[in-house]
Amino acid sequence: MAEQESRTIFSNIKCAYKRKFVAGGFILRTDATLGYARDKDKNIIIKPNEALIA
Repeated sequence: MAEQESRTIFSNIKCAYKRKFVAGGFILRTDATLGYARDKDKNIIIKPNEALIA
């Protein structure tokens, strides 16, 4: 039963991602992404000091 529950949860998450992409949104975890952050309006911004490539 636990395996089926895991599959169901995965399917639900996958469908939610697809709906968000179709609506024009996308998912980006800025807390774990080097060089990016979100401003007060939840827009993605570049952090220049972290985004530099040497």
